[in-house]
Amino acid sequence: MAKITFLGLGAMGSRMAKRLLEAENEVTVYNRSDVKAVPLKNLGAHVANSPKNAVKNADYVISMVTDDLASKDIWLSGEKAAVHGLKKDTILIESSTISSEWAKELNNQMSQHHVFFFEGPVLGSLPQAESGKLIYLLGSNEAVQSEKVKNILKPLSEDIRFVGKAGNAAVLKLMINGYLLSQIGALSELFLIGKNYGIDMSLANEIFQASPATSASLKVILQLVADNNHAPRFPVRLIEKDLRYLLNISSEINATCDIVNRVHSYYKKAIQDGFENKNASVIVKN
Repeated sequence: MAKITFLGLGAMGSRMAKRLLEAENEVTVYNRSDVKAVPLKNLGAHVANSPKNAVKNADYVISMVTDDLASKDIWLSGEKAAVHGLKKDTILIESSTISSEWAKELNNQMSQHHVFFFEGPVLGSLPQAESGKLIYLLGSNEAVQSEKVKNILKPLSEDIRFVGKAGNAAVLKLMINGYLLSQIGALSELFLIGKNYGIDMSLANEIFQASPATSASLKVILQLVADNNHAPRFPVRLIEKDLRYLLNISSEINATCDIVNRVHSYYKKAIQDGFENKNASVIVKN
């Protein structure tokens, strides 16, 4: 039985922590809002009142929060931050979707505290988190510890890939999100053409779903559009953040990213229109 601390109990984190409990690990959880910890407490999790207290006895610490700032707060900011409670040789896994710059900085900070740091963003959304079918991308300068990490993540994932040094996993995760979101952006433009031309867009949606050119992920998006169901699986506010991080990387390396930049503008507009808590599919009009 491993002693695992899970920091952050949002939609993804709560599902992941539950699976670790179901795998008969000893799990301690922390969330800024205590109410989100209650269902896990009822399943046997220990609930801590600060990140520092949450990690005191942990062999592994996993974090799943919203962005760079939330990650910095939970790991490093203030006397109750996790860094002040870590024991030597603890393995840390930052599963949040963060910038590559922050992933490298967090790795540098944690290397001073005699612990092992892994960035571990995931591919997948709520259904995959609930069923343990996430894909983990691991980036670290501590490759020798990767087998231990892979073993502890088995209840959460169907595939675990080690992708090199700290920072690499963040870039790959943002690239893959950019790839998916660029397809959704193209779909929104194409559906607008069809709608304005007078095409029956319900029929068009069915044909798009049947097309061999349509990926499994886009078929899910198309069905959500058909059902007018934009409940948040991948919320617009997080999409805007991910695309912004990706564009920052492209700027740093002088790479052209015109498509991603255009799609980013669509999601910024969606936030302006009050859709920040809707799903990625909301920009596609049936």
